[in-house]
Amino acid sequence: MHLSQHFQRVAAVGAASLLTLAALTGCGAKNSPLVVDGKGVSMPVVMTIDGDKVSMDEYRYYFLNMKYGYDNGDDTAWEGQDEVRAQLSDYVLKALQSNRAIRALADEYGLSLSDEEKASADSQLASVKESYDSEEAFQEAMTSAYLTEDLYLQLMQTSYLQQKVENHLFGEGGTMEVTDEVLGEFLQKRYAHVSHVLVTNETENAEALSQEILERARSGEDFATLVSQYNEDPGLTEDGYYFGPGEMVEEFEDASFALAEGEISDVVKTSYGYHIIKKLPIDQSYIDENHDSLVTACKDALFNDLLEEKISKQEVTYNKNYDKISVETLH
Repeated sequence: MHLSQHFQRVAAVGAASLLTLAALTGCGAKNSPLVVDGKGVSMPVVMTIDGDKVSMDEYRYYFLNMKYGYDNGDDTAWEGQDEVRAQLSDYVLKALQSNRAIRALADEYGLSLSDEEKASADSQLASVKESYDSEEAFQEAMTSAYLTEDLYLQLMQTSYLQQKVENHLFGEGGTMEVTDEVLGEFLQKRYAHVSHVLVTNETENAEALSQEILERARSGEDFATLVSQYNEDPGLTEDGYYFGPGEMVEEFEDASFALAEGEISDVVKTSYGYHIIKKLPIDQSYIDENHDSLVTACKDALFNDLLEEKISKQEVTYNKNYDKISVETLH
């Protein structure tokens, strides 16, 4: 799994599933949140985003769940991982900003939660609580998931708002309804269909062989034949790969999206070896067979664009002790 996927898993979790994280973590979160050099550091507000306060409870929920998603409780996993530490902080911030961007979009479209919807969140929390044998067991689950009841309700209400915004935009007759035309444009811009020849690093003279294969492909030899003769990627099917952003290693993805249909890449080096990539058309049969999932991917991408636009304009102000937060100090 790509590093970002460890962190995004928590950022994207639905509010209705929040307490299931207790089963995933089960690591017994401590009550003292920020401890530096053996002393507790008070930080009720970690930052503000466009003036909206981010509590330590909310920050801690994302930080520790994402942390555990990466290290699985083994703190030694962070040794010498400065880049991953920075990624963790970035993804926590993005999750917090996204929550505020969702609320801003709701305000922009004149959407809010009804009293009935707010009561539904309360009812859901009560139902979850009743599923435990005792109040103590429920509180232990909340602690293990780095949650409080207030935070649970806050995140759930944000999730409800997101659903209302998405229905407003993408529902039947919505302002951004995904028609076949919209889906086609999305696939052309943000999806790739490729085949490739992979020569692994373990192959003798791998780089020279990959250059030879490239020259033969560009001289007109049938690419499918070259794939059958030389490809060492066991996951490649006759249909090749269909994928969107973030699904492949960066070098492979960048090269694939840079190609025009029918074009063959230069040799692309990744951790797997040497690739020669050919861009293929997106077949209508693939669209038909995967229509619902592709429409969902299109909606997600368009919604994310709206969030990113809001996030790009947000002003973030940090607590003076923010830089004291780390995988070692936040519990």
